Amino acid sequence: MHANLVLLDANPLADIENTRRTAAVMLEVGCSIAMRCNAC
Repeated sequence: MHANLVLLDANPLADIENTRRTAAVMLEVGCSIAMRCNAC
């Protein structure tokens, strides 16, 4: 499964390891959208 949108907690240009600090991920599944949020 591939994400349509990934929101990060930190700037990946400052440090490539920041790509592992995800805030939320949005997936399109058929006609609906699913969202996973670390704060939820």
